[in-house]
Amino acid sequence: MKSVRSAVNKPYINHFDQGGLIHDTVYKFYLNRKRKGSLSTLDDVENGSVPDDLQAISTAILENFVLGYRKSYL
Repeated sequence: MKSVRSAVNKPYINHFDQGGLIHDTVYKFYLNRKRKGSLSTLDDVENGSVPDDLQAISTAILENFVLGYRKSYL
């Protein structure tokens, strides 16, 4: 199971981390996730950026629609 943090939780995690309020076991888990990069997994999604590969695929799919249908999806 992949663990990610949301925009709502980021300020709380940072506050607890800076204040030393996280239990040792949880803090080790947190550091492990931070090292692996799973804490920043949703950053691009929250910022509204679209990965290049997804943009290319969606553009190719959209170009294959008939113009009338394409307008309805936009």
